[in-house]
Amino acid sequence: MWNDERKRRIKVLREDPNCGVKKLPAVPTDGKEIFVEVFGEEEEDQEDPGMLST
Repeated sequence: MWNDERKRRIKVLREDPNCGVKKLPAVPTDGKEIFVEVFGEEEEDQEDPGMLST
């Protein structure tokens, strides 16, 4: 979602540099850290098959 918003703002700024929209920086966080933030810590005894259900 962050990157989608970054792209949207960059496009707006490219079309009108004086629009007042601020450019968002890239997320400086490792992807695993973001996953843990969203879904919580992995429990030690819980098996993880590494797949998401569809």
